[in-house]
Amino acid sequence: FLPDFSKFNVFRAHATKVTPFCPWIKTLGKPEPGPKVAFMLDVDGDAQPDLITLNHIGEDSFALTLERTRLSDVTFPMTLPGATEFASATLGTFGGGGPTLALATDSGLRTAAFNAGPEPTVSGAPETDYVTLAAARLNGDSVDDLVAQRRDGEIDAFLGGASGLQFAADIHPIPLKL
Repeated sequence: FLPDFSKFNVFRAHATKVTPFCPWIKTLGKPEPGPKVAFMLDVDGDAQPDLITLNHIGEDSFALTLERTRLSDVTFPMTLPGATEFASATLGTFGGGGPTLALATDSGLRTAAFNAGPEPTVSGAPETDYVTLAAARLNGDSVDDLVAQRRDGEIDAFLGGASGLQFAADIHPIPLKL
């Protein structure tokens, strides 16, 4: 998959033009208001990565935009009280219902509902800074689980279920590079 990057304009803060090389990078250097976090994930089932951005609108208001390759783009309004900084985000069906946004914020791990979906709780999370999040299927059920990498490199697992995401101290994910 090699998208046409020529259509993207990439700017750093203070409007310094840089060479584009990846579609999500266009969102990282913009001054406020703008995207707080961006990531790639196949959300429309066509095996092509789609761009997902969380844009700050003002105060506690955000817009979650899914730039899908097979379907048209869609934006969902969200309210995230007290959220200021985001290190990472991912989408998953962590509570067994519709999709939910999981966020690594400056105040810890949290979930957020969109499109009238569920907002699962996060239970037992260690007080630490997470830098990377990924949805995964760790225990063979039909509910997404969450893998979160700490700033120090350790990886934690959270099992998804009807009661939300539960920290699983007995699961120790190992990173692999293929």
